[in-house]
Amino acid sequence: MNATSVRSGLALTAVLLATPCILGTADTRMAAQSPEQRLADLVPAIEKNLRQNVIPFWFPRAVDREHGGYTVHYGPNGEPLPGGTKAIVTQARTLWLASRLVRSEFTQPGLREAADAGFRFLRDRMWDREHGGFFWEVDGTGAVLMATLADQFGWMPAMRVEAIGYGAGKKEFPFPNLLRVCIGVGE
Repeated sequence: MNATSVRSGLALTAVLLATPCILGTADTRMAAQSPEQRLADLVPAIEKNLRQNVIPFWFPRAVDREHGGYTVHYGPNGEPLPGGTKAIVTQARTLWLASRLVRSEFTQPGLREAADAGFRFLRDRMWDREHGGFFWEVDGTGAVLMATLADQFGWMPAMRVEAIGYGAGKKEFPFPNLLRVCIGVGE
């Protein structure tokens, strides 16, 4: 089995596991179908959700025309919430989505500009010119909140986060002396 078939199989498995969530209910008829047919039956619902919910919610709403990048801090009705930051993960994912949509049948006016805005923000505001790599998080205007000197990161363990704390050390270094701690309960 090659790497491509493994990735395809994992993607197919993830979609099939999400079937009840996407359709809104478990459909017992689907259990008797082949995985390929089950996936084919999901495509219209997934495309409808993309066209009617995902794209209209995020674009052009998420494009921050004043400070660059994307605003992703919204309430349940799409209202902007105060105090949002811009993290490398959400900025990169939103850029990926806009870029992928531009190259698809789902493209629409403004998506290319949305992708360009995200790229410029990553390049001009989130890139750490002094140490290389990207800042983990900036404020809504693009000012650096915290930087890391790590060259890689991993996923946080599965847990229900109960508190997140930030601290600044007293010892002087040629770089910021900051720490973020997440406290949670394992699921």
